[in-house]
Amino acid sequence: MSNSNANQTQQVLLGAEFLAGREYAGGAGLAVNLFEKLGRIQKRQFEWFVEDHQQSMRDFQKTLNPFTVWMDHVARRTQHVGAGIEQAVAIAQEMANRGGVLHGDLWNQLPVASVTKAVKKTDMAVLDRLHADHGRLAQILKVMETLGNRLGSLTAQQVDVLGSCVDYIAEYPDAVHHPMEDRVFAHLLAMDLDEASRQQVEDNARRHLELALATESLQRDLSADQEESSAFAADIRGFVELQREHLRFEESIVFPLAQRLFSSTTLEELKSEIADAVDPVFEERRSRFDALYWYISEAETA
Repeated sequence: MSNSNANQTQQVLLGAEFLAGREYAGGAGLAVNLFEKLGRIQKRQFEWFVEDHQQSMRDFQKTLNPFTVWMDHVARRTQHVGAGIEQAVAIAQEMANRGGVLHGDLWNQLPVASVTKAVKKTDMAVLDRLHADHGRLAQILKVMETLGNRLGSLTAQQVDVLGSCVDYIAEYPDAVHHPMEDRVFAHLLAMDLDEASRQQVEDNARRHLELALATESLQRDLSADQEESSAFAADIRGFVELQREHLRFEESIVFPLAQRLFSSTTLEELKSEIADAVDPVFEERRSRFDALYWYISEAETA
């Protein structure tokens, strides 16, 4: 990457970090002034902003693929902001349970109130919703890659986390996210596309079946206790790359096409067609994914 491109990217990332920090501080300002614990959360959020930016810039210097760096950056930011929100909610709930002053209008000024509304699926633009899902999946794939490179020396808990990654992909990206995308593809294919664009959309739609079959294959390997075999390690590497290539294609080809062609009416129709499902790890976390969630949280704060 040239110095000019790197500098431009740095400016973009710095701008994004400034806006994110300003948004968080604006929502949390009153509460932070009142509660020391929330002040520590805000301080840690600022430290994460800086660390995430620095990590992304180091990654840019090592790779020629800015998309991969950006997806990793989005995944880190999603996790870090989510961790801060969860901590703030826990503190607020504890105070409310003890009869504290955190209620009514003050509760609504906490960042959790605005952010929860912002990420509620029915309130998000469809393409923004799908993009947010991609950022979360990129984070899961990073965990799989890390654990896959250490097969043979994993603890029992880490094996469980690896299995939870695969189960998560089967339960949400394969079963929920991809059908949502299929509705996007159907609207695109109903339009007067040029032949090349039509072929790209059709090929991408067919890839969803390939991805689901790959997930099922990994689940079978885990059920057969194949997690220490060299073949399984190769399967994980291939799976992660297959998923990442799919994300790259959608983010660079399909989503920009939809963004360019869809009218506000089409986007509203899509919004009404898509079910209000929730992510079982990053939104309404289900207990069987607790180990995965805390593994991610601890890895990010280490």
